[in-house]
Order: sequence, then structure tokens, then C-alpha cells
Amino acid sequence: MWGLTKIVEKSKSIIKNHDTTDSIKSLYIGGSIKPEDRIQNSDIDVIGIVDDGFPINREAEINIDLKESLPEMKCKLRVLYLSELHGGKPKSFISSLLPIRLFLRRIPSYPLIWGDPLNIDETIGPYTYDEEIYIQISIIHRYIDDQNSKKPIPFEWIPKAVSYLSALESALFNEEEYSTSFSEIQNQLKNDKKHIIHDCIKIRKALYDIGKVEKEEFISKVHEYLERLKLNVEKLNILYQLKQ
Repeated sequence: MWGLTKIVEKSKSIIKNHDTTDSIKSLYIGGSIKPEDRIQNSDIDVIGIVDDGFPINREAEINIDLKESLPEMKCKLRVLYLSELHGGKPKSFISSLLPIRLFLRRIPSYPLIWGDPLNIDETIGPYTYDEEIYIQISIIHRYIDDQNSKKPIPFEWIPKAVSYLSALESALFNEEEYSTSFSEIQNQLKNDKKHIIHDCIKIRKALYDIGKVEKEEFISKVHEYLERLKLNVEKLNILYQLKQ
């Protein structure tokens, strides 16, 4: 853990040295640094909250420096502009991959390593749990469909996305505290021995080194899980409407 702490501190120093306009307001680790959540090839994603004075191309410049300065571990910076988080036009690279409001759910769970915590109440806010579940399901379907493309996205994106979906399910139906920690999500659902979160963790711990048949079996389970979860959300919404 000491080695990881040292790398985080060095990453933070490199990023701040590039911030000549004092545009970075806070830095988070985009995930978890708990030992039980990390595997051999885990990298470090630093999420930077920045104002509009932060040049668009500076993210790429910093990432080149991080790659050259920290060869022992893959580290990269992904910025989110305050103007985006307040409802303005998306402009960051990360907003081209995922809806901004997904991060407004996750950021409070991320470890803050520098600056002041983002005040979520001053942003457009996260989706409701049921809204976000539908969005996450759509993202997972896209990841699965992409596996048939000429240049598919990494397969490991699927179990990771399903894990985040499981966290939403646990928060909505079990009233558990939302978490981005894979070990915490699995612990919340430990009594459901057949829950797909256990398959996700198993694949993750295997360093994603699984064959075609295992991937197909997992994808089949994912489809079943998505359909079942959608049905449960629909039932919950009907019950809510009846109480109105």
C-alpha cells in the first residue's frame, strides 16, 4: 500500500506542476485504492475537477508526462469541467464516453487526494437510481454489442459496468449506501449467492484471462440479469405510482 501511496503522491505532483492557470479545483482517485479492490494490472485514474481556464489539450500533455514519469504503473488524468457539471455543454474527453451525471453519483465515493470536495448540491446532480439503472443497462448493451466489432472495447469493461449496476440495484432495492468499491458491493450482496456480482469479481480476480466459452456464458448471465432488473424496476415504479 505504501508503494501505491507513493505513486498517487507523485501523480498528484506531476498534475499540479502542469496547472499554470490554477484551474484545478480538486483531484480524486476514480475508483478505489483499497487493497481488496485492486488486482495486478490495476491502474490509477485521477479525476480532476477543473474550471474553464484549463486548456483542452493539457489533459493529453499531462498524460504523456505521467506515462514517462511513472513507468511502474499506468496512470492517467481525466478532467471534468465545472461548467459541464453545472449543466453546460459537454467538452471533456470523458464526457464523450459516459454521461456527466453518472460521475455526480460516483464522485462522493471517490477518494479525494487534493483540493476541496465538489459540492454536488451546486451541480445538476445525479440521476435518480431508477433513471441511472436504465442508462447503465443501455451502456452495458452497447459494450456487449461492441464485442462483435473489428476493434472491440476491452471485455473487462463489461463486468466492471455490471458491478456498478449492481451497486445501483443494492442502493435502490436494499437501501444500502451507494459504493464504487467492488468488494463493498459484493459484501452488500453476499447473501444472494447467485447474484452476478460474484461472477464479475471472479472474472476480475482471474485478471480477465478467460476463454471464449466462459465469456459467452457470462454474457448470457448478464442478459438475464439485465432483463430481470428492468422488470423489478418497472414493478417498483408501478407500486410507487399506486401509492400516489
